Amino acid sequence: METEKLKPATSFLRKAEENDQIGIIHHWDMDGISSSTIISKILEKVRGRPAEWVSIPEKRAYHLSEEDHKKIEKLDKLIILDFNLEADELEQLLEDYDIDILLVDHHNFGRKPEGVSFVNPREFDADIYVPCSKICLDIAAEFDLEDELRWIAGMGVIQDFGVDSCPELFEKLEEEYD
Repeated sequence: METEKLKPATSFLRKAEENDQIGIIHHWDMDGISSSTIISKILEKVRGRPAEWVSIPEKRAYHLSEEDHKKIEKLDKLIILDFNLEADELEQLLEDYDIDILLVDHHNFGRKPEGVSFVNPREFDADIYVPCSKICLDIAAEFDLEDELRWIAGMGVIQDFGVDSCPELFEKLEEEYD
């Protein structure tokens, strides 16, 4: 993805401070796991440590449970990866908890949430398909971590059936690994 389209995420992550309480919620598949690993590595570089906690939603549904809300209420920043929450629910989180939110996703969405740092390539092209782990790798490149984390993104992209949509990633991986 182009640098300008990643700016909401890179700005959000660059502002992460050592004392911030940061949580990551991600989808329960390998694309979500890979995405959370990549973003955690970025946080570690920026503020000296990864997120305080990384979690999948308590219930495997595309909304947050009461248990998830109990975790969120203690945070300064929440990062949501590969998990398609509706704009209304995201805006309610902002109102309820006075936190900063970053959403990086690749699924179709109804509308862009107000007040949320939002990165989704479908905002610019509804037909594009790029798994979240590849988007997170593009963000990592802005922090000079792309080479170190490329293989992790590759695992997420493979699981999410995105190999054909990310040929440059796999060309690089073939150069690096047999």
